[in-house]
Amino acid sequence: MKFGKTLERHQIAEWADHYISYKPLNKELKAIAEDPTEQKFKAWDDKLELELSKVNKFFTQETRRLEEQITATRSDASEIAIHPPAEQEVRARSIEKVLAVLLARLDNLADFSSLNWVACYKILKKHDKVLKGLAPSKLQDLELYKNAPFHNQTAIESLREDVTAVSEVLGVDPEGNFDWIIRNKGQTAGSWISNLLYYFLGIVTMALVNIVLMLQLPTTNTLSRATYFTASFPVFRMVFMCVELTWLCGCCVYLFEKHKVNWIMLLNIDPKCQIQASHLFYLASLQTVVWLVFFMIYLSEYKFGLFGTGAPDQYALYPVAMIVVQISILFLPSAYFRVKYRYGVLRCLGSVVLSPAFRVTFSANVLGDVLTSFTRPLKDLIFTGCYILTGSFLTQEEVHCAVETPVVVWVILVLPYWFRLCQCCRRYYDSRVSTNLLNAGKYSMGIAMSAVTAIDWSRFGVTVYASRLLWTSFFIGATMYMLVWDVRMDWGLFPSVDTFLRTDRDNHFYPKPMYFAIASLNMILRTTWALNLIPLEALGWNGPYGADIVLFFVSAGEIYRRAQWVILRFEHEHLTNASKYRSVLWVPPLALKEEAKDADAPPAPARILRRPIAWAQNAIHASMALDEPMPAELESNPSTGALRARGTSEDDGIHREESATLLGAYRAVQEYSGVVKRRKHDLHAKTETFGDEDCGAGLSRAGSSAL
Repeated sequence: MKFGKTLERHQIAEWADHYISYKPLNKELKAIAEDPTEQKFKAWDDKLELELSKVNKFFTQETRRLEEQITATRSDASEIAIHPPAEQEVRARSIEKVLAVLLARLDNLADFSSLNWVACYKILKKHDKVLKGLAPSKLQDLELYKNAPFHNQTAIESLREDVTAVSEVLGVDPEGNFDWIIRNKGQTAGSWISNLLYYFLGIVTMALVNIVLMLQLPTTNTLSRATYFTASFPVFRMVFMCVELTWLCGCCVYLFEKHKVNWIMLLNIDPKCQIQASHLFYLASLQTVVWLVFFMIYLSEYKFGLFGTGAPDQYALYPVAMIVVQISILFLPSAYFRVKYRYGVLRCLGSVVLSPAFRVTFSANVLGDVLTSFTRPLKDLIFTGCYILTGSFLTQEEVHCAVETPVVVWVILVLPYWFRLCQCCRRYYDSRVSTNLLNAGKYSMGIAMSAVTAIDWSRFGVTVYASRLLWTSFFIGATMYMLVWDVRMDWGLFPSVDTFLRTDRDNHFYPKPMYFAIASLNMILRTTWALNLIPLEALGWNGPYGADIVLFFVSAGEIYRRAQWVILRFEHEHLTNASKYRSVLWVPPLALKEEAKDADAPPAPARILRRPIAWAQNAIHASMALDEPMPAELESNPSTGALRARGTSEDDGIHREESATLLGAYRAVQEYSGVVKRRKHDLHAKTETFGDEDCGAGLSRAGSSAL
């Protein structure tokens, strides 16, 4: 993915003019390559130095401003003791809010520094690639820029320690307020996607209750047979596993959004992609409703003959119709699941299947691992094909398919492990890192485990007890191998024999109990993974219901375990670049875009008119709390002085400090400026005055009218 789009997505809006102008520099490089001259080389070098000077200047100014604000806050904290006890708690809480704002700005400044450093690296690398053989290499000069002021992370850490010292003196926790700010920043109310999601969840809940009640009722259909019901059960099971996968993808993305794990960049997805957890939950809800409706109709016809005589030919088409509807859902047009994104998934799947022909990416790596947890649904997919192509769905009798032989079934079960084995070999070929060979050994153990259980050892004179001992040995060896690899290599836990979690504060995103819970559940669910690779006949579970029900829960548990694996695997890759898929270590935190519903369904004009009033007041309050210069548009407003006077009163002091927790008014004012420009044509005549003059002036007028 082009870095220019990534830079635009993750840069801080109000600091956009202070980042390295990557796109113009890149465009100029391409022009120079067409007509290279020494003057153009020098002009480009001067322009790069000018860009770096711009970044250094802003970083220095922002650092100095934060130093002054932290010093003032420290002074305020030291004076708390001279106030009456009744006021001390109020002032301490107010200072805690200010410290939370300062921590947020320090994090923004750290991201600003890192993102510009990556931009510097990328443009130097692009220079060497475009002008190869035409100009001297610039990437080797990267060491010279390490001492640049904007790359000084030590200064940021020093300021962070100062904030921590002030909070320790007060005995407060600014991190808690900071988390609240991050959770509430950019949230929008009344999302139509969320409302629709709740509606579908209500339907799903009632449908599940109905299914449970129907299963408890006695069967009144005299023509029903157990073989009729179980003939289609693998079809419903396969579709259910696909629906579960969609739900779990939504859960993973939700956690990534909450804890700022940049899954978009890790998977090399277009930065303009607007897919969020709510969209995946909506899709999963729709798929679940379709599955439940068809299953309820199928169950009603089987038990009660509800829509006819109850004969098999009355309800044989329900599973087939369900598959048609589920596939149709995937082809519905969507502003979020765009066609190019769907093609991207298919291309990624193709690169996994054709391994080792293609270079392995992180997205192909993850998709390959997900397929290893999807072995039983893949077998159900073959069954579904036989069920439809042989016409068995018309009679509901036992499905017989020439393709579904023990050898073919075994190949299907181990195929995902073969894909990952080929990927590991290709990774070793490209990188020459021996860790990839050890990873390949893990998947070789899985293939060996399946082969040992598929062979009829009695033909070789091996007793039943000896064959079971061989099974157990391979099972324990493969399980321990995979379990240790998950915890140590994929998740980066147990950095030493005495430590479970990573010790550095910045080396984990999630709450600490979450790591222990996932590791424990992973260990439990890992003991059932082999059941997905062992043929049913080998276990003797070929009864009408037992094997299907057990494998249903085993398959669902394995897919859930893989979702847990994804949560920690992405976090580890984000923080450490563990698999070395990226050329740089740092990854910006995930930046959520405004809900697309704002563009599709703009709120009422009255609601937009209320926003500048509140934001104007917050701008004044925040500037007073942080002792920052007032925005010019508000400073010139005569009502500002009145609000300042109100803010000095004791009753309004808490409100003033609470307003400061909105990360400062500058961002709010500038964000609102963009909102007005985007929606100007949708507003009524009363709101069109914002388009006649500068947005700041309109904002000032709105604040005056409110006051």
